[in-house]
Amino acid sequence: MSRLYLTQREYDALLEAQGGTCCVAECEETEGLIAEHSTPNALRPGKPYQLMCVACHK
Repeated sequence: MSRLYLTQREYDALLEAQGGTCCVAECEETEGLIAEHSTPNALRPGKPYQLMCVACHK
């Protein structure tokens, strides 16, 4: 399975929907957000649907 990436338009729409911050409720990071799945891509294949900072991703 090939990895699906977000277009800039999709990324911008997610960023706006999340209020410009990381998807983790307690985090207010706005820089360096990466696209991520909350469920494994093997279980629900498709494009990422949330943006998360690197620190929360780890």
